[in-house]
Amino acid sequence: MQDANNKIHLINSAGLVLWSRKIDGRILGNVTQIDYYCNGKLQYLFATPESVHLIDRNGNDTAHFPIHLKHSATGGVTYLDYGNPQEFRLFVPCDNKQTMLFDKNCKPVEGWEMKPTEGKVSKHIDHWVTNGKDYLIHSDDYKTYITDRRGNERLPIKPLAANSQSKTYLVRANTPQSAFVTSTANGELATIDVASATVSYTHIDSISDVSHHTMLKSASNDTLIFVDKGHIIITDDYGKVKNIRLLKLSSADMINLVCNNMIAIWDKTDQLAYLFTSNGDLVAGFPTPAKGRFVVTKQGGTIHLVVADGNILTDYLK
Repeated sequence: MQDANNKIHLINSAGLVLWSRKIDGRILGNVTQIDYYCNGKLQYLFATPESVHLIDRNGNDTAHFPIHLKHSATGGVTYLDYGNPQEFRLFVPCDNKQTMLFDKNCKPVEGWEMKPTEGKVSKHIDHWVTNGKDYLIHSDDYKTYITDRRGNERLPIKPLAANSQSKTYLVRANTPQSAFVTSTANGELATIDVASATVSYTHIDSISDVSHHTMLKSASNDTLIFVDKGHIIITDDYGKVKNIRLLKLSSADMINLVCNNMIAIWDKTDQLAYLFTSNGDLVAGFPTPAKGRFVVTKQGGTIHLVVADGNILTDYLK
């Protein structure tokens, strides 16, 4: 975790702080664990506006890290290994509207040719493989960009403004019907056909809070889940509604898919944490108090919900 003074702390499952150290700014996006040396020991990868860090379990910098950026990062670092963890790539979107690409030795990758984006990229880059081809998907405030490994345009689609809280997912992989799906800024399901590069739109009628919704994809099948403070809407991968659950939340400030298929929602206004099954059913024992953002883990059949409240972490066992 990171505190308000930009200190990061590694805390074990018993709540013991193993180490703390100050870094050069706020962490952007996610913290990813990678095996830099391919020896079974993991390190923590993340970006701040000024640098890309890789820190080991003892709190020390790894190898050639940190990478000091010439232009400030606008989003988190994305790690891709294309099936070879010894030759991984790190993607970092920056405020000059270009995405920097670094290799394992923290050097810029030669041959990366992606053109500047129109707007700021703040989301992680999505990587998908279908029918033997790689697709890298970047999204800014105005447009979605789909490129190959070298940054060249792979699918020339018309401008598509994706919802800032939704990823882009691959559905019907390795079939002639392969497509990428995401939700738009006005609450529609956008489907990008891989074969034709055309974009079609399906309106999701029940989304009541268009500007604050999230689309998720079930980890076990091609079910899509649309969530706002009033509804959980479950559709197939074409956007056909299969199930709707009504919610009565004051806000939905954090919406994540956790423990493979459960839906976690934080109502910041009422300071409550909710946990639902992938069918939209409320998990027993929820909602539970949550004064801050939280993480959910499952160990031995027991759900742990760890809530951050100022400088205190509380583990609610459910």
